Amino acid sequence: MSQTHEEGRVGPAVLDIGPGAGGLLIRASQDMRDQEIEVISVSQPERRTHVGVLERTNGNVSGWVAVFSGLQPDEYTVCGGVPPRTGNVTVRAAEVTELDWT
Repeated sequence: MSQTHEEGRVGPAVLDIGPGAGGLLIRASQDMRDQEIEVISVSQPERRTHVGVLERTNGNVSGWVAVFSGLQPDEYTVCGGVPPRTGNVTVRAAEVTELDWT
């Protein structure tokens, strides 16, 4: 699963979450625009995916975010950006976990 980098603003994201799937929203600063962020399952390191940091709008509010949808519930290592950043998050079924990298 990857996200295509798009020019300009992108609207609200639709997340595939529910039984057996959660989401992850990483708030980023504008200097991370178009950089890739990767999530790696701690229990199954071969299960990994990446998306780009894009500007998203929701009403009058906009911000730079990386949106991961349809992640299996698990502990994940998150890495990416320049300079490189890392962290760990827990994704739960039917929930959206948020991480602030601003």
